[in-house]
Amino acid sequence: MPQSKPFKWRWYEPEIIPLCVCWYLAYPLSYRQVVEMVNERGLNVHHTSVFCWVQRYGLELDKRCRPHLRSTNNFRVVA
Repeated sequence: MPQSKPFKWRWYEPEIIPLCVCWYLAYPLSYRQVVEMVNERGLNVHHTSVFCWVQRYGLELDKRCRPHLRSTNNFRVVA
């Protein structure tokens, strides 16, 4: 079964979009700070592009990553 290509027909490389979205969601950064980090690596990205990527791909990335996360505390629910 072929995998879907969610970043098909996008202007930027497919590796850049999830990287920007993950930076924004994982750390307390603004869209402009994410853009500064990407610009330091030689890519010209606008903050509205990062906003659109977060809105479009944020939930999908969360849905795909959530099953692989481990619990970070020892709290157990006792019934």
